[in-house]
Amino acid sequence: GGRGTFEYRGRALPLALPGDVAACEHVYITCDEGYRHDNLTRTFAHPSCLPTGEWQRAKSCVPVTCPPFRPPPRSTVFPSGPTRPGDAVRVTCDPHTRPLLLPAP
Repeated sequence: GGRGTFEYRGRALPLALPGDVAACEHVYITCDEGYRHDNLTRTFAHPSCLPTGEWQRAKSCVPVTCPPFRPPPRSTVFPSGPTRPGDAVRVTCDPHTRPLLLPAP
């Protein structure tokens, strides 16, 4: 069997084969913008190849999310659930109310 590849941003990148990384060496896992390492215990952002030939369990990259936006009194917000960085929400005043515009600080 030849070296396998995986697709990333339109490029085929090679997969490591046995022997590519020596025992007790490290690899470094970084996440793209908008992602972060998971919070799982007993996982590593810099896993090592162990003397047994096995890898320490590596961290995964998971999307960064913001908690739901809490609307001001007498209003609703859309979307009402978690959002991703860069997303916006729309706040709508309840009927017969209007926004209170305050001067900029």
